[in-house]
Amino acid sequence: GYGNLYAADPDDGARKMADHRGIATVENGALPDNIPFGDKQFDLIVMFDVLEHIDDDFAVLNALHNRLKDNGRLFITVPAYKFLWSRLDEINHHKRRYSHNELKKLICKTGYSVLYSTYFNTILFPAISAVRMINKIFGVQDTVDVKMPPDIINTVLTRIFSTERFFIPRIFLPFGVSVLIIARKEGRR
Repeated sequence: GYGNLYAADPDDGARKMADHRGIATVENGALPDNIPFGDKQFDLIVMFDVLEHIDDDFAVLNALHNRLKDNGRLFITVPAYKFLWSRLDEINHHKRRYSHNELKKLICKTGYSVLYSTYFNTILFPAISAVRMINKIFGVQDTVDVKMPPDIINTVLTRIFSTERFFIPRIFLPFGVSVLIIARKEGRR
């Protein structure tokens, strides 16, 4: 409804699942060096929980800067806080977690100005961090993290998490399980 959607993923299975949804054709591609779509430039590039999977995050942000139109926007979410690192991060092939300030500095260093930033998944943060810390203290593997909870629990957690949509556009949340940043392409420094 807002324009043409282009997507890329290096995984055949992920592309097939995404294609099946019929929203857009998903091209084979990988960041930072194999971005498809020729020399096309974009008004908006979105990366939801992608940057933490790539070795050279600086190179990714530079490559995306080159693919944005002047004043184009970059919308990123990443997992927050190194102390929340768990077996789930390893299973999902994460390279790192970010603090809000770390990600903001990296984004500014690569030629963007930050328009909006916040932590999110704040309401569930105390419970998630408590479970992660207790598991670390007692050497328990994070097996609960990798399983889908029963439907009733999932419904309750979804409703709790979704209430943040009322706050995120209006205020900076000072902590959370994830970081969200919207940045604008600026000239190189």
